Parts: sequence; structure tokens; C-alpha cells
Amino acid sequence: MKIKIAMLVMMLFLNIGFANLIEDELIKLPDHFKVENTFSGDLPDNKSFHLIFAKNKNTKRFEIFSYLYDGDKVIEMGVIKNKHSYSLVSFHSNGNMLSLLLNYKIKKENFIRKIELNIESKEISESKAFGHKDFETSFRKVDRSILIYKSKTDLLIRQFKGSEEAQEKNINISIEGTSIKRYFKDQYISSINTDEFVDNGSTLKLKVYLIEDDLVFTKEDQKGNQTSVLIFSLNNDNDPFRNSFSNTNAIKFKKSTSYVFDNKLYQLAISKDKGTIKVWDIYTNRVLSEIALQESLGKYVKSKENFKGITDYLKQAAKKKYIPTIAVNKTIAGIGLVRIDYVDITYSYNYNWWWHHHQFMMWQQQQMHFQNNMMNSVPNFGPSLSNNYILDLYKFESDDRYFELLIDGKGSIANNDNTETVYSDLNKEEYIDKLEDIDDFKYESSCFLKDSFRFIAYSKVRKGFVFQTNELK
Repeated sequence: MKIKIAMLVMMLFLNIGFANLIEDELIKLPDHFKVENTFSGDLPDNKSFHLIFAKNKNTKRFEIFSYLYDGDKVIEMGVIKNKHSYSLVSFHSNGNMLSLLLNYKIKKENFIRKIELNIESKEISESKAFGHKDFETSFRKVDRSILIYKSKTDLLIRQFKGSEEAQEKNINISIEGTSIKRYFKDQYISSINTDEFVDNGSTLKLKVYLIEDDLVFTKEDQKGNQTSVLIFSLNNDNDPFRNSFSNTNAIKFKKSTSYVFDNKLYQLAISKDKGTIKVWDIYTNRVLSEIALQESLGKYVKSKENFKGITDYLKQAAKKKYIPTIAVNKTIAGIGLVRIDYVDITYSYNYNWWWHHHQFMMWQQQQMHFQNNMMNSVPNFGPSLSNNYILDLYKFESDDRYFELLIDGKGSIANNDNTETVYSDLNKEEYIDKLEDIDDFKYESSCFLKDSFRFIAYSKVRKGFVFQTNELK
């Protein structure tokens, strides 16, 4: 029975999709290295980098083997060595320089170090160590990484830009009686990535966005239907700029939330029979528009055929078991595509999905080591899948409970049929989950380029690391 299932899965892989498998590129580490995990990251020009984290059993030191992959050939970039185990926090690149922000622990204290790899010369350099206590969240852009730390007394913003020295901005948030202390007290900060297709966004109370060189914090007040905005500039030491935006006039709404996009705050407020979207300019505190959510919007609504209408949306989203959400994505025409949706109260959003996935894989692989040690004497039956197959890349249909509106830069509804967004609607988790289901692979990691899904994995059959690229669907 096991053999039949394996063969059916194999045939499914061979008949779906397209893959460029690197047959001749097989990475084999010497026997005295024990692999801990891997990491894959995207680079400009359709390139990616791949890291193998391993422990040298002879020296008891930890080493990271780094590789550059362009979809056709694999180039070894160098080996990073440390006496403590590294894990990756963020990365960015500038020209030929790839910067890795790596975390390590000495006793119970966390540190971070920037390691730079020159892709051309293969030279490796490292910065001084920074304390990594109270790390809260981060932003990763192509050429810079921004880490945010929050303690009871301070908000520390540390920016690593290209190959430059780290820039730090420290804000005292512990002054008694001040609004800034109340703003951050007992709240986890959720960073929102506006450089991807966000269908829902975070449902947490305190969020932060990166708009050019400003960190824009928003905090929701459900009772007052208000959003408080706090803006910190990364380029100067001026005091934070603050505004408060209300979505309540004569009407009191049951639930409210917001999203920042293109210097504007989009506020959604609903009750079971009414709702509104209010659009503000966050820098001038000016209302650009207020759109009542009602069935008369029908000709402007973008939705699936079986969407039940705005009246039903309001009725459902107002229920206790759901949380309304709003998110904005830029279309190729330069107009904001606003998605109004709702999620279960158990829903969570992670901006750094790749980082959380990496951390989960590290934990999962540690568990696998433990289980393998326990099961060494148990015989295995049935063939393992060969790595010579095509990944079955698939995507579930989204729920039909959301609708979308095109809203232009002035806050007005636009009547345009072109809703193609700059960032594609891609369910990354499903690609990753399918990769993890392959029996022949372990220590797999992946990344997404513009048109492809790329990964590295250890093949148990070939006894080495293989590289593969799949077209995105």
C-alpha cells in the first residue's frame, strides 16, 4: 500500500508544473560536520543565497557555508565561523555586498553581529557585536534592515543600511504621566509589510509601518473608534509627530481598525447594519473622503461571483467570533486597491514570515534529531521519493467574504476594471508546506523571487544538498 501511494504522488509531481533541477550541483559536507538547519534568501537580478548552518564535531565550533545561486549554477561564497551557534535575524544587499544580521547567545545574553560577504571577491568581514535584548520586530528592505527593540524604559531603533555603520535612535518611553508612555505600555508592536500583497494585515492593537524614512506607529482605540498615529523620523532627532484620527461623528460603531498606505490612513468602522471607510492624510490631519458601506456601492465593488453583498458582510464581520480587516495594495495603474475582509479571532499575521518559518524549522529539526536517535534500530519499508520530480505547487481559493474598492490618491472611488496589483496574490505558506511534505528531503529552506520559488534541501537518496527552481503559478 505504501509503495502504491508513493508512486501515485510521484506521478502527480511529474505531471504538474515546471522545474529546473540542478542535476550536477550537489553539495556534500565533510562527515565531521553535523547540519543544524538551512536558510534561503532572495537577491536582485534573479539570484538567491543559501546558508547551511553546521557544527564542526572536531573543533566544536559552528560554521555557516554560504552559496550563491542564479538558477543555473551554484557558487560557493565562503564559510563563516563562530564558537557560538548563529541564527539569522535579517539580511540585505548593496551591489556586491550581502549583509547578514546574525544572532548568537552567550549564557543567557543575546548579541547580534553584521557579517558582510563580498559576492565577487568572496571576502568576509564582521562588525562589532551589539546587544540584542528586548528585540521586538523588524523591517527588511532590499538595501537595509531596521530592528526595533522595546523595553519598559526605551524604544531603540537600530538601522543597518548597506555597508554603513549602524545608526541608532533611542526614545525614552518611561516618563511618568506622558502620552508616549501610555502609547507603548503593555503592547506588542506588529510590523506591517507594504511591499507584498497583504490580504488582511495585523489585527493587533499597535502596528508600525515604514514609509520611506519614517516609522509610522498606529494604535487602535475600539471604544472611541479612534486611531492614534505616532511618527518617528529615522533621519533626524526631532520629537515624534503625533495625530489622532476619529472615525466617529454622530454614529458610534461596534468595531474599527485601520491601515496606512501611501501617506494615508484608511479607517474601517462597522456595526452589524452600517459601516464606513474614512481616508486621512496622516501628515496634514485632513479628511480626504468618507465612504459609507452600503449596497449602492455595487457598481464599484470588486468581488467574487458568490459574494453575498455588503449587508451580509457587515452582519458577519460584527459577530464576536470575527475581526474586520482592511488592507491596501497598489495596482499597476497606481491606484490603491482596498480590501475589506474579516478573519477569525484566532488569526495572526507575521510580517517576517520567512524569519518565523526559519525559527520554526530550527525547532522542528532539533525535534527530528531527537526522534531519529530514538528510532535508529527501527527498519524502514517502502521506497523514498527520488528528487527527480516536479513540485506540485497549488493554491486554495480564498474565502468569498471579502470585497474590494479602487480608491485613488484623493480618496475618491475609481471606476476601473484593472485590479492587477504590483505584488501578486501569492499564498507562500502553501508552497512551503508542499515542499516540507516530500519524504526524500530534510533541512529544506526556500525563498520567493519575482516569478519563481527557489529552495535548497538535503536529499536522503543522493546524500547531499540539491538546489531547485520552480515557476510560480
